[in-house]
Amino acid sequence: MKDKLTKLYPTATREQLLKAFQNRNYAAIGNQAIRMGLKRLHPNAAKAAEKVLAPPKAEKALRDKLSDFISRARTDKEILSKFGNEGLAELPQLAKKPPEGFRLKEGRNNFQEKTTYLERVLGDSTVKVKKRVFHLQHSENDPDYIAVTFPPDLDFSEDPTESALRIFPIDSSFWGDYLCDREAVLKFFQYLETKPYAFAFLLGDIIGGTNYTKDTAVEIREDFQKHLAPIAHKILWAQSGPLEAKMSRVDGVDPLHSVCQELGIYHTDRPVNMDVYWKVPNKPIEWTCLHGMSNARKDGAKINAAIDICVTNNFPHFTVLGKLKEGIVNNLTARRLDPVELAVKEHSAITIICSGFQKYEGSLAEKKGYPPPATGTVVGIIGNDNSHKASS
Repeated sequence: MKDKLTKLYPTATREQLLKAFQNRNYAAIGNQAIRMGLKRLHPNAAKAAEKVLAPPKAEKALRDKLSDFISRARTDKEILSKFGNEGLAELPQLAKKPPEGFRLKEGRNNFQEKTTYLERVLGDSTVKVKKRVFHLQHSENDPDYIAVTFPPDLDFSEDPTESALRIFPIDSSFWGDYLCDREAVLKFFQYLETKPYAFAFLLGDIIGGTNYTKDTAVEIREDFQKHLAPIAHKILWAQSGPLEAKMSRVDGVDPLHSVCQELGIYHTDRPVNMDVYWKVPNKPIEWTCLHGMSNARKDGAKINAAIDICVTNNFPHFTVLGKLKEGIVNNLTARRLDPVELAVKEHSAITIICSGFQKYEGSLAEKKGYPPPATGTVVGIIGNDNSHKASS
């Protein structure tokens, strides 16, 4: 028995031991093995031994490690911390010859730090943008205080009284969400493309939603870019909202910034103050535009939120507030100093609350019993005589 037990006990299963010693129970077999100084080995002892004795696998090269690391957007500080100066020095080589099916891109995170990441190439990524008729300049003190200048000889009608510039805010399209009214967005893009007097800016919560995941992020960004490209020359600037900040947690990439970078559109995540120059070079039409954080439900509360911003910014000609998905125009009469004529004058200070492009059916608002929001677009109009008004 001892020889048989010595041979079987270290690796045999319980069933094999009971079969070999049919006149003993398992406890008795175990006690006998203890007295003999025998020990049980792991059931997969043979495989474990092979694993231990096997030669070590070759360590990944720096290039492969770096490629894995920047599959998510990383700052230079993160790369330096992980790989040292060798990692940063490898980036130019990775840009010249990226892994097959990928390209190296630069972006920005929520703290406006430069990031680097590898993005899958789904198709031809080259984009041709038509020539812009306007010129955009930034303040030396604040890059988000911008001047948009249209040529004074630019006309949209032979009748000067009918020639007018129309600027549309685009807000809360939620491209990539199951509630996105994709058909309405594309119809509006077609309108912008065909109307020479129509221009627009993107006011936040543009890309992202329930369908935006690590597997679909690149596809959704490129899909939006493909549809925005034909009108990219008519987009004055773009501002990210809370949705883009949330989506950047998926792969470290702000989706709207990524699209704007490809199309040459100025992008920011801060409120924008814009002076629009057209027919009268020394009297711009002033705009203050932000996505906002208000959660007001009643129309009066929404208008009050926009008026507060209007007052804070010294009653610009247009104050545009997003997020609330309600097309509302409110007109105030303000008295302030004319910087050119040095006289106190009255002027119209218009507040605009943007409508969105989300479906009501199936939304949280419907489930909570809130009334459906207004649909359609809101537009700021600048006349040939430098007058201004809004229409919803």
